[in-house]
Amino acid sequence: MSIHFTCPDCGKRIRVGDNSAGKRGTCPGCGGRVQVPNTPGSPSPGQQQRVAQPSERSVAATKRRTAQPVSDDPAAADLPAPSRRSQRLPKKPALSAKSWLESSADRKARLEEQVLGAFTGKIKPVRRTMLYRIGVIGVAIFVVVLPVLYVALIGLAGWGVFWHATENTHIASMGYGRGRILAVMAYVAPIIAGSITVLFMLKPLLARSVRDERRTSLNRAGQPLLFEFVDKVCDAVHAPRPSVIRVTFDVNASAGFGNGLKGLFGSDLTLSIGLPLLAGMNLQQVAGILAHEFGHFSQGAAMRVSWVVRSINFWFARVVYTRDQWDQWLVEMSEEVDIRIGWIFYVARMAVFFSRGVLWCFMMLSHALTCWLMRQMEYDADRHEVRLVGSKTFESTCLRLNWLNYGLGQFFRHKRFAPAAQSASPNPIREFLAYCDTLNEMDEKRVRRRMEKAKTGLLDTHPSDADRIASAAREDADGIFSGDLPAEALIRNFDKLSLALMRV
Repeated sequence: MSIHFTCPDCGKRIRVGDNSAGKRGTCPGCGGRVQVPNTPGSPSPGQQQRVAQPSERSVAATKRRTAQPVSDDPAAADLPAPSRRSQRLPKKPALSAKSWLESSADRKARLEEQVLGAFTGKIKPVRRTMLYRIGVIGVAIFVVVLPVLYVALIGLAGWGVFWHATENTHIASMGYGRGRILAVMAYVAPIIAGSITVLFMLKPLLARSVRDERRTSLNRAGQPLLFEFVDKVCDAVHAPRPSVIRVTFDVNASAGFGNGLKGLFGSDLTLSIGLPLLAGMNLQQVAGILAHEFGHFSQGAAMRVSWVVRSINFWFARVVYTRDQWDQWLVEMSEEVDIRIGWIFYVARMAVFFSRGVLWCFMMLSHALTCWLMRQMEYDADRHEVRLVGSKTFESTCLRLNWLNYGLGQFFRHKRFAPAAQSASPNPIREFLAYCDTLNEMDEKRVRRRMEKAKTGLLDTHPSDADRIASAAREDADGIFSGDLPAEALIRNFDKLSLALMRV
């Protein structure tokens, strides 16, 4: 449905969509500012004022219109209005480069004022509990002991191989004939099996971690509003500012050290933000999520301790679970070589299995302590978020985050079974959000039911949403920031950036 109305200055008939009702625009005939009526056929407020006191331009335009010959044909009433060229109306004045820059600067200034001016102060600093401090100290001590035990176990295995090789040489000289061959193999087998076991235990320390390359670093000159907004949130929650901001395709945000072990002893903090998060949430929700991540920035020692323990757990996980070409080679040697020699590699496989069992115990103990510490850190970071945006917004953010993650899983399933002609998309983020809008009330009930039924387990790194919402409700904070603008407004050229990220 469209709205038809006439420009009160030049008489140009204008047709716009009904979504423009009540808005102001530019007349394509004379370039003047006009207001679209609220309903088809009703004059706009600007028209009513100008009808009461017509300008010279409108009088001249009226005379020109009345000078046109009038046809007696009834069908002439359905003909379109004369074109701008036949009416010989003045052309739309061209907008100079200076005027365009000034108008663009005005829009940017209004947006910055609306976004950055919504902060009303700083939150009350979050104080750590005594249990939290004791937990950090206890885990820190365990961080020191665990690598020592890990290296000691490797050293013990290596020393055992060396001791056998130097102290049990007499075994190789026992017996005669075939007995001598068996004695030599009995002497050599522990050396081979033990050496393979030590190498497998050293493997996670030598292997490089896999990095996600689908990310792009931003700079302040290219995204000034985003950086200023991040600085404002950091100042409001008493947290250090990140030195690097990256965007990803995740429906999440994260904070960490930028240069691994080197950044552990410095202040090189990195913030990663998912573009689907910015496109699918409003400014207040994203501000709360950033405040949560910056709450981790302010945790200092706890954040460093958890990073070290999680890195050690990753090493253990590689030893216990990862299978690569080394494992494949060991299996092939034990199964394809003659059994008279292959049994040595079977012994090596048993030794590797036993060492992995011991390290599994270390891993589970370390993981349990790490999970407890990380849950306390999450509660602590949640308090930063609640004090910035309020307890009610915290709950709506949890629901929206679960909704987007649920929609992401459904979207991937939909893309998997979609025809090839429909699977290609110029911008998958836009397509993902459009798909989320098609989900129904049953999907929303399913998301809410999952949130309500989720329980916090002993080995969970994050508390359940129900426990976090209850903790936020006990905080009972109103927040110091509010804004319902789309968070996408923080990003300059959002579509261009998301397409550039796809090509990384």
